[in-house]
Amino acid sequence: MNYRFLLFLIAAVYLSSCAGTYQASNPGSFNYKTVQVNEEQKISYAYIFDIFEKRGFHKYARKEKHKGVNMVAVKITNNSEQTIDLTPDHFSVASTGMQTLLYAPDEFYKIIRQQKGFYFFWLIGNPTFTTTSGGGTITGNSYTGYYYTPPTTHVYGIPLGTGLAFLNFFIAKHANKVLKADLKQNQLIGKSVEPGGSAYGYIYMQKPPDRNITISLK
Repeated sequence: MNYRFLLFLIAAVYLSSCAGTYQASNPGSFNYKTVQVNEEQKISYAYIFDIFEKRGFHKYARKEKHKGVNMVAVKITNNSEQTIDLTPDHFSVASTGMQTLLYAPDEFYKIIRQQKGFYFFWLIGNPTFTTTSGGGTITGNSYTGYYYTPPTTHVYGIPLGTGLAFLNFFIAKHANKVLKADLKQNQLIGKSVEPGGSAYGYIYMQKPPDRNITISLK
């Protein structure tokens, strides 16, 4: 096999199956464009889907899509004269008239995290290369007999798979650690909103049938 093609193939497989990184975020830094108003409950809100994809964390974006869940950034403003507590018992999300299942940060993390052990499959990917030096030689004569000496063969092993396995393991481990802390720190539920003020955070939910969601306080 052509060595350049083999290296290209290994690189292609690596890029398609390598671990993904993650960096902590600030939900308040996003551009919330469309604001919806709930006049009865005196709140207004805006939200953004596809946070992982927009921030370039494609590994988690693919898992989000595959698992049928969403992390949604939300801005909620208190238009009343009393403080609003966004507790799990008084906060709900609906789509097409049906209430959407919400996850606690730990529950969502278990769904979306990268499986670190998967990357140890790279251990079987240690390629070997064989080279041959010199040509075969024939020595001797008709009286003593002829002897054939084959060319020298050298086998080189490259521990590429081992290095990739441990590198991806630690990348995934660190990314998961940062993600878990980010999910807890920036969850919207559990925050309080002062009169005239706004709160920013993430909600973790089952993928709704329609992305036109309605946020209300029970």
